[in-house]
Amino acid sequence: MAAKARPSRKGDVDAVPVAHYRSFRGAEASRDDQIRAELLAARLPRTLALSSALLPLERALDACSALRSRLGNVPFQNNMIRVESKLDALALDGGADRSDALLRLMLAQALGERPAPRELRLAAHALEAFRHGLAAVRAGGRAALTMSLLGELARLGRGTQPAFGPVAVPSAHAPAGAHPGTQPGARIALAYPLATPDDALTQATQDLERFLTDPPPLPLPVRMAMAAARIELLAPFEEASPQLARLLMPLMAAADGRPPLFIAQVLAARRDAHQAALAEFEAGQDWEVWIGRYLGWLADAADAAAIRLERAERLRLDREAGMDSLRSDSTARRLAELAFGMPVLTVCDAQEMLEVSFQTANAAVATLVRLGILAPHSNIRRNRIFIFGQTLDMLAESLGPAPIT
Repeated sequence: MAAKARPSRKGDVDAVPVAHYRSFRGAEASRDDQIRAELLAARLPRTLALSSALLPLERALDACSALRSRLGNVPFQNNMIRVESKLDALALDGGADRSDALLRLMLAQALGERPAPRELRLAAHALEAFRHGLAAVRAGGRAALTMSLLGELARLGRGTQPAFGPVAVPSAHAPAGAHPGTQPGARIALAYPLATPDDALTQATQDLERFLTDPPPLPLPVRMAMAAARIELLAPFEEASPQLARLLMPLMAAADGRPPLFIAQVLAARRDAHQAALAEFEAGQDWEVWIGRYLGWLADAADAAAIRLERAERLRLDREAGMDSLRSDSTARRLAELAFGMPVLTVCDAQEMLEVSFQTANAAVATLVRLGILAPHSNIRRNRIFIFGQTLDMLAESLGPAPIT
């Protein structure tokens, strides 16, 4: 079945008064009313046979397990998460085909500036949303994955304020200890409005929240596939929903105590296949077919991350060979270990990460420059920026995948 075009926005949605919201959406919605009604009425299944998706599930579980094992054997797990989140953010809104996008984003962050191109601003917003979501799930686990949190992530990810003000959604099923504002019997004050604030969508989003906070006994990759489809097709946060569906994947993994798994790059490279699969699922509601396809993309994402991790480890070992003259506990060695997570930095960044004085950090940077491991980005004397060139080149290679239709 041919892929349906996703709804697009013409003009500023913030300018639409709430009284005209339904007619505004109706003028642009591409979904058939009956299919939409069936989507809203359906509930996420708590059990699935998965007979036709067993092979993709086995591959996804093996790939995720291999990535987790490999991460446990390297000294830069947190740096891996930091840089993978940047690559994922660049892929969320068209930045994946820009070979220099990673450098420009990191330069802007190192200088404390707002990125100028639109896709880089959106990437910066997505990074802010991910950091906010990761802090929430690390503190509260699955219980943090409420519609309130998703609304906050949708707003942060787009860099916007609520379009029509908070929308209250009943949340009597929210578990104790959940994200603030989601205690049993509370009403969620969403930071971003639901697309269609009616009873049917309220019930559908309550079902989604229950699925995330109190999940059924299904494997994590299966639950990730189901949640992604539900958010994309319900579109509870309008144009922010596709981005949110991708952003949720690493947060679901982290909430389960697993390494965050980022999928935006894979979906950006398989845009047509992804849209076609969504359209097919929307029409037929065949969970096993959709899950089987999404599991394949999750496995691809885990494999790609493992390859980057392997390359980063080889670069680390090569750098180690060039630092034989340094003491094993030297500050310069510690700084070199941070190259994978932060290949673009200032002396102040090094000072903060190493928790040393400015003078000590400056000496470590100078040592790595002398050894040819670190290089200044320009001849500017104030707020100088330094680059781990080999690491940046290796990471930038993954930002230009050819679309797979």
